[in-house]
Amino acid sequence: MENNLKIEGYELLSQKVYRALKTEIIKGSLKPGTKLSEGKIAEQMGVSRTPIREALRELAAEGFVKINPNQGVVVSNASIEDVQEVLQIRGVLEGLAARLAATIITKEKIKELESFNKNMEKFISKNDILNIGEESEKFHRLILDISGNNRLIRIRKKLR
Repeated sequence: MENNLKIEGYELLSQKVYRALKTEIIKGSLKPGTKLSEGKIAEQMGVSRTPIREALRELAAEGFVKINPNQGVVVSNASIEDVQEVLQIRGVLEGLAARLAATIITKEKIKELESFNKNMEKFISKNDILNIGEESEKFHRLILDISGNNRLIRIRKKLR
């Protein structure tokens, strides 16, 4: 892993670590099969192991890493088929959320969604893949929240 992991801004420390590690995985600096050491990452980032552990759990929930008991954490090697299957399921769930949200959405929430779209356009023009994904996630999360269907929100969160 390169030593260019930077932590800036006012996010929770675990979120900063999460973003930094996710960026390195997406960029390919952390390749599939790479074993990640909490201690080593904590030392490189100058933080305690607790935010590292929290970030790794979130990355595991999203499928970026696998946590193997007594073996540690390894960067995942998701296949194209894995990604396609998850996206198919998400598409159905998010379609339902959009249908539910469309019946109750306010002008204020529409403006929020438009703002996310503008941000995504800005990030697309810069080819900033990580921020495109984060804005997209915010966009879809807002639609889910507007839908008001708590079970749908929980199921979708597990597929994130």
